[in-house]
Amino acid sequence: MRVWICTCFDTSLDLCEQKYIIRYDSYKIEVIQGSSEEGHNLFIETIKENAKLANEVSRRFLSEICWLYQSRVEIIAGGGWASNKTPTNVMFRKFARVGGGINLTNYRQIASTHEQKIALGIYREAFSSNSIFYKFLSYFKIINMIYKTGREQKEWIDNNIEKLVKSKSKVEQLKQEGILNLGEHFYHSGRCAIAHSNIISGEPIAAADNYEDNFRISLLVRFAQCRMYLFLQLGQVALGSFLFYV
Repeated sequence: MRVWICTCFDTSLDLCEQKYIIRYDSYKIEVIQGSSEEGHNLFIETIKENAKLANEVSRRFLSEICWLYQSRVEIIAGGGWASNKTPTNVMFRKFARVGGGINLTNYRQIASTHEQKIALGIYREAFSSNSIFYKFLSYFKIINMIYKTGREQKEWIDNNIEKLVKSKSKVEQLKQEGILNLGEHFYHSGRCAIAHSNIISGEPIAAADNYEDNFRISLLVRFAQCRMYLFLQLGQVALGSFLFYV
């Protein structure tokens, strides 16, 4: 039995054309630009037995859009399948789109390994979130994919942060403030402060309404958002051309 995967989504950058046909893995994906008041639509035709996998493919493709075009991506509706190719005309917009940012004419799939696809999915969730705390924790999850322990994660940050060309001024700013061990600072004042909230321990806590915590974590997010996992050598494949993003 043939079925259609129909996913409605929004982007912070608009599509350049009204319709695109692209390929991801072995699937053909049709992308239809949404109106000024509605989300975009994505369609995949498949057999019912492969519907769950096709749904996953649609989300992985959207994660690549987020990565390649630095566009926030929000899935509005999707997750099921239908016997007909029916657009989801949701009168809802997540973002005020900036025009002409996403041109899929020459799109080529960039993620080939399971690890890369997982990392891109986490990246989309982080990049598209309004919460700076969730953003930061998600970027740390990507590092955690390769480095299991806190010690390993801190060592990796210490060994790589100054390789990120455009982050050097921020590194110097932290050092001038007396923060010399950047791995330790990222891990305890960022990752642990967000993930834990034991007020008795005396450890740092990131309080959602606290100005200083928001300012501190927002600064750390600027570091973390630099696509650190390119340095993790996931499958030895560089994803795109944004190595030195921050």
